[in-house]
Amino acid sequence: MHLQLSDNHYKIVNRMDTLHRDVVRRWLVEETSQGASGREVELLDRPERVAPLSSPLAWRILQELAKTPDYPNALAGRLKVHEQKVYYHVRRLEAAGLLHVLREEPKRGASARVLAPTAEAFAIVLKGRGNPVASPLLPHAGVVARFLEEFTRDGVFDGSIVVGSPYTHGPFNTTARDSPYAVELGFFLGRLFAPRKDLIVRLDTEVKARGAGKEDMILVGGPVANIIAM
Repeated sequence: MHLQLSDNHYKIVNRMDTLHRDVVRRWLVEETSQGASGREVELLDRPERVAPLSSPLAWRILQELAKTPDYPNALAGRLKVHEQKVYYHVRRLEAAGLLHVLREEPKRGASARVLAPTAEAFAIVLKGRGNPVASPLLPHAGVVARFLEEFTRDGVFDGSIVVGSPYTHGPFNTTARDSPYAVELGFFLGRLFAPRKDLIVRLDTEVKARGAGKEDMILVGGPVANIIAM
């Protein structure tokens, strides 16, 4: 199931992931001019989990801890509010499952609990069928992305797809007919990485003329039609 939010900039993508406390998580994919970025979303399925967020201070606490996890005493100093107010809202946010103890640190002979949100984002999904949309994610996308991690930098494809020249070239005087497969490959990679600003497809003759250098390349075609594969 995919749900398109009203601002047309976010999609919540179903993820088969159920954690402790029977909490369901999904992916929130934000589409920007620089490409797509994703974060994990925890679904709020009960009103008691939403109630603590009605306070503006609780909202600030959650946002501030998302930036930098901290313990309540230090957080009160950052927000310039009384410690007791912070402790009150922290207890409510913890009870609602919106905050958890990230780690404990020794402070003045005691142990201070460093708190952080339980997820990168929270969402309420209402009952309804939603609208069918194309899936922005591949099955097992994480495994594939890790396999191709050398071809990405900050989520942007950082390499070249090299296809054989359609003109007679190379020691075998052949022409390449593999370019259609590069189109399929482009569709595949486009679901994993954001595109570069410049062209990522190059002819083997161009690469040969300027030198391959240290650039990571995906070669389409065998050594007869693609001389870089020789």
